[in-house]
Amino acid sequence: MRLAPWLTAVCLLTPGAAIAQTMPPARPGPTIAAASAWVEEASTDCGQGPVCLGARSSLLNSAMAVFMGLPCADGGSCGPAEAALRDKATAVYTAVKAQSRDARMPLTADALADSGTDAAGFSATLDTWISTAQGDCGLGQRLCVLGQLWLLTQADQAARSGPPCDGMADCKAARLTLMRQTDQRLDAPKRRILALMPWPLSTTWGPAASNGAWLLVQHADADPAYQQRELGILLSQATLPPDERRHAAYLIDRLATASQREQVYGTQGWCDGKRWVSLPTRDPRHLDDRRHAVGMGPMAAYREEVARICQ
Repeated sequence: MRLAPWLTAVCLLTPGAAIAQTMPPARPGPTIAAASAWVEEASTDCGQGPVCLGARSSLLNSAMAVFMGLPCADGGSCGPAEAALRDKATAVYTAVKAQSRDARMPLTADALADSGTDAAGFSATLDTWISTAQGDCGLGQRLCVLGQLWLLTQADQAARSGPPCDGMADCKAARLTLMRQTDQRLDAPKRRILALMPWPLSTTWGPAASNGAWLLVQHADADPAYQQRELGILLSQATLPPDERRHAAYLIDRLATASQREQVYGTQGWCDGKRWVSLPTRDPRHLDDRRHAVGMGPMAAYREEVARICQ
């Protein structure tokens, strides 16, 4: 049977073989009940250590992501149960941020960027995040896994953030060097953490953990075989929540472009000056159809969004 051009059948190359896999069907994402459980889990005060605070931040960010995804969130028409969830998550997060300030430890890449710290302070925070996430969690230590994954993700994102370079070549070169060095340092700890589970699905571990795992794998460009294995875990699921379908789409494109093949979803590109240019994409006429099938927005809007990295 021939597939219509917008269906998401993918041919992935592995050493010595070509494997055709299809994007698993969608299943519902995290529920409000799961979000409530995460807020309760995050309410446990386990101290001021970075791993503990990172785990609580991960759970609270996941809970708020679920709340903000509710249809009622935009119009402010949520019922008492949803409003109570939002208020409790906000209160707990305020307490976590206070502990973070007391410990003089930023918990997010954004907080580090906004702190006004100098290069030495920036580097010291990255060192703390990465070194703290080196301990052995072991199976069943959920908060440890969540906390370490959070810290590794923040290090990954901090290395890629910062003020616009405004076209300055030295600035862009320094940022690229920092990204590569950080990716190398994150390689061993992220493999150890992700080996403890098939994949931290958003429905059980939370959107923050799932998104963090995807970012870390997406940036493991030095080892495409590892990226392929992790993608295979996603594509082997009977069904996937919406977040993971998008994550799989990005990984499919990453692997395709790395091997000089046309990408499927148009997610990968490069900066031509201050303009973002998409790499060659299969059947551009039906690109938005394929993107829509995995929950992505139109290509025009995506192109405008990612152009910010070229500034």
